Amino acid sequence: MNGNRAGRPGLLFMAKLSTMSNTAIVPLREKIIQFIWQHIWLLISLDIMTLGIAFCVRSYLGSSVISSMPLAFSLAGAEDMVPALTIGQYTNLMNVVLVLAQIAVLRRRFEPVQLFQIVAGFLFGILIDFNMWLTSPFEFNTLPYQILAQAAGCTILAFGIAMEVRCGSVTMPGEGIQVAVCRVTGMPFAKVKIMIDCTLVALAVVSSYIFWGEWQWNIVGPGTLFAMFYVGWMVKQFSRRIGWFDRVLGYRPAATSTALPASFTSVTDDLSPGGEGRRTVLRAHSGLPDGHAAGCVEFVEADVKADGARHQQVVVASGYRSE
Repeated sequence: MNGNRAGRPGLLFMAKLSTMSNTAIVPLREKIIQFIWQHIWLLISLDIMTLGIAFCVRSYLGSSVISSMPLAFSLAGAEDMVPALTIGQYTNLMNVVLVLAQIAVLRRRFEPVQLFQIVAGFLFGILIDFNMWLTSPFEFNTLPYQILAQAAGCTILAFGIAMEVRCGSVTMPGEGIQVAVCRVTGMPFAKVKIMIDCTLVALAVVSSYIFWGEWQWNIVGPGTLFAMFYVGWMVKQFSRRIGWFDRVLGYRPAATSTALPASFTSVTDDLSPGGEGRRTVLRAHSGLPDGHAAGCVEFVEADVKADGARHQQVVVASGYRSE
């Protein structure tokens, strides 16, 4: 291992750098600026996501997966079958249940910081209600317009998810429960996601039969099935094409130093080829010219692990180019 590091300039430097605290790299004032800037964009991302959900609901071809249960209960509430709450309010309740489910699954492995998922989920619910109000003038009465609304809603939702993932902040409750199940069972993330998505849709269908005695196609319909596959595919497409958003996140208003983003940490794992913590360098986003003597920022992404967690990290190497 030492031979590998000695033969690749910069790796030994990065290994030493990993022992440094972020406080030594990023001043407190800039950390605060980074935190605020990051979460402004997280809020914008959530707003875009919920705008997409609102269009899916208004297409009447079936809501998105995450809103199918809240939609069923809100429509039942309008008929006095259950408490009369909005889609957003029932989304808040569902998110609390999902966080409690994570605690039950992980037990002592549950990290208290993940309780902030409830805050993110609460904002998500508020934004759903806001965008349902915002889209209320739109009426899609014919099938071609309904299909257009569903496709537009799923595309907007996917774009918002791609942005939210890059913000690197607290995991949303719907994703958190998927990660929790992966950690406990060791199942691949993709399989767990499909399993939980199908469970939410099945519960929405069961709710429809309990409340109305029949399938409600405006709650779970062909648009829901379309969203289950199309949204994930579009997230991958957008993720490959929004490198500019990394530069937006990296921008620091009134900041002059080249500091690590607050949501990233330095590499601590073995960086040798084939090592346990092998990293794949994606691209340089620092905006610094090639050959810059110091502070060259390389963004790297950890190999996908069994728990499905996203690992985006940053290393700063003096004069080191891994490409």
